[in-house]
Amino acid sequence: MWCADQRDDAGNNVPNSSDGRRMGGLPSILAPGLAAVLCGTAVSENSESRGHYYAGPGNDFWNLLYQSGLTSELLTPERDRELIGRGLGVTDLVRGMSQSNDQRLHAKYDVPGLISVLREYGPRFVAFTSLEAGKAAAGHVGVRRPMLGLQSWSLAGCRVYVLPSPSGANRRRDYQGKPTRLQWWADFAELLSKREELATFP
Repeated sequence: MWCADQRDDAGNNVPNSSDGRRMGGLPSILAPGLAAVLCGTAVSENSESRGHYYAGPGNDFWNLLYQSGLTSELLTPERDRELIGRGLGVTDLVRGMSQSNDQRLHAKYDVPGLISVLREYGPRFVAFTSLEAGKAAAGHVGVRRPMLGLQSWSLAGCRVYVLPSPSGANRRRDYQGKPTRLQWWADFAELLSKREELATFP
C-alpha cells in the first residue's frame, strides 16, 4: 500500500493533476510499520517532470539501494512505489515544490510536518539521504550538526541515520572516513537487519 500525503505546510489540501499526482513536488510513498522512511530535502526538477523519485541523471539512489542490499533487485525510478513492499518509504522535507522552484528552499524545510508523518506511520528508522536534510532535522530538535551514520538522538520515536547524498554532484575520495558512499548505505542495510538490537532502543 502506498499513501500520497497531499497537505501543504499549513495543513491545506494540495490540488492534484489529472493523473492523481500532486501539483508540484511528488506525493510521499508511505505505509504503516515500515523498516525505514528515506527522507530527502526536495525532489529534483527531473524527478518532478518524470513523476518518480530520484529520477535525475547521475543520481545513484537506486544503485545504492541495490548494491547495499536494501533492495534485492535493481529498481528504476518508475518502480518507486514498489519500495513499500520492501519495507521502505520515501518523502521530503519540502513537499509541494521541486528544488528548481525556489532558491531559498532551506527556509521551507518542514521538519514538524515530517515528525507528524513519522508519528502517523511509525517506521523503525528515518534515514536522511543527505547531510543537509539531517542538519535541518537536528537543528529543529536542538542537537549538534550530525555526522554521517547512526545518530544518538531520535525523531518522533524513530532512530535516525544520516546517509551521504546519492546525487551525482556528491562524488569525492572520502566520505567521513569511508572511501565510498556505498559503505555508509551498506552499514545502514546491515543495521536494519539487526532487529534484536533495535528492540533495546528507548
